[in-house]
Amino acid sequence: MAKEINNNGLLNNIWKVADDQFWCVIKKGANEEVEYSDSVENVTGYCVDDLKKLPGKFFSLIHEEDIQLVKDTLSKIESDKNLEKVKIAYRIKRKDDEICWIRESMFIERDTYKEVKKIHSIFADITELKNSEIVF
Repeated sequence: MAKEINNNGLLNNIWKVADDQFWCVIKKGANEEVEYSDSVENVTGYCVDDLKKLPGKFFSLIHEEDIQLVKDTLSKIESDKNLEKVKIAYRIKRKDDEICWIRESMFIERDTYKEVKKIHSIFADITELKNSEIVF
């Protein structure tokens, strides 16, 4: 019970982070609803309304070489009932056609049957860090 309270407190604090970009995937049976922070535009170049109108929404921004990695990660979240958090790095194509590296931390909230209820994500632009790795 203490672990559940701590996780819920952590998840609630995610939404209070002012400078980070974040979104939340809310599962409702077979349906999903995605909520984005307004600051998602800082990294993607898309405002929330434009992002929601894209075919595939945020998923359509993921670089073609990284799509399978992201799909595999999402599958693991669904299948591993004990998984509580995941970190992943991948590329997206911004609205200005620039390639941007994203590091995403996902915090999984589960129901009493250990099914995914929500996925809270915080992500950051790590392009400069990745570019410095390539140089070395």
